[in-house]
Amino acid sequence: MKILQVAYRSDIYGGEKILFNLAKHLRIKGHDVLAACPSYGSLVEALRNEGVRVEIIPIKKTFDLIGALRLRTLIIREGVDVLHTHGMLVNIVGRIASRMARVPVSVSTVQLTRELAGGGRAKNIRQWLKGKYYRALDNITAGVNDRVIAVSNSVKLDLIQQGVSPHKITVINNSIEIEPWQGSRDEIYKKKKREELGIDNGPVLGTIARLSPQKDIHTFLHAISDVVREFPSLRCLIVGDGDQRRELENLSQRLELRGNVIFLGYRDDVREILEIFDVFVLSSLWEGFPLVVLEAMAASKPVVATEVPGTAEAVVDEKTGLLVPLRNSTRLGDSIKRLLRDKKFSQNMGKAGRGRVEKYFSVAKMVDDTETLYNDLMKSKGFT
Repeated sequence: MKILQVAYRSDIYGGEKILFNLAKHLRIKGHDVLAACPSYGSLVEALRNEGVRVEIIPIKKTFDLIGALRLRTLIIREGVDVLHTHGMLVNIVGRIASRMARVPVSVSTVQLTRELAGGGRAKNIRQWLKGKYYRALDNITAGVNDRVIAVSNSVKLDLIQQGVSPHKITVINNSIEIEPWQGSRDEIYKKKKREELGIDNGPVLGTIARLSPQKDIHTFLHAISDVVREFPSLRCLIVGDGDQRRELENLSQRLELRGNVIFLGYRDDVREILEIFDVFVLSSLWEGFPLVVLEAMAASKPVVATEVPGTAEAVVDEKTGLLVPLRNSTRLGDSIKRLLRDKKFSQNMGKAGRGRVEKYFSVAKMVDDTETLYNDLMKSKGFT
């Protein structure tokens, strides 16, 4: 099959990791894979390094007719069999392009619905109207798709409530490559990494997240201010950057956490840093199906996370991690302390998490499920 994957961004975040893995492994399986990105970026480089051809097609708004026409031209020129878009903006534009180009099969992946992405609440009339506009446009254009892929059951339910036909929706969970996470590194390596980061022999925990309102790092820091009373040598690593960084650094100082909390910013050695964690924490207010939780579980780390739809489908409470209510620093802190106190309990959770990722959330399974969907849709349309 000739398959065109269309990205929402040109740098690598959660949804772009899914596109990258699909493009890479579908190509390995013998398909002719092409990708379209809105600009140059790390995703473009990564795809080209894997032998995937990439076209730059700027798409700037939901009703970008010029972008749709460019995408249509690419589809026709390349003789695309399957168009697969990733993200609301390119989903809408891609659906328009697929109708104009009469592409045999059109598929969209939804990581977050508009409702989930806004935390389920509009703060003002402008946001409410914008939400209604996006949902209406998404619903109308979804009819063009042969199938909409939801990355979790919670996203599927939101799509149905939004107005998308349940017969159009298939759930294929986000997944990760298992091979890079081959268990814990040796103690010498971990010691070197701790020394590099200026960390002594105390316990280490942290999060890997964009510093944005969605991730609610404020509640996380308040929880840490309680945890350090019992574990004064604790080091908390916050990996990632974003608009709230300065605000969060100031909060950390006000909570007198300067010696305990380290803001590392964006790092390209995330896997190595995660290896030295004793506990991984995600305090998000909403998620579609977070890859970072799967990565922590694949690294055999126990997880403490908020019980939001998506995350709660990845983490089995009391088995692979502990789930806590939203915006509750006391419960978050108590769960972290419970894991730090009981190392055997933590280790068992880490092992169970690793096993769960291997069984349910491997890239191989995601690619096979997606390829099967493509084939079934092609056959249903009379193409073989």
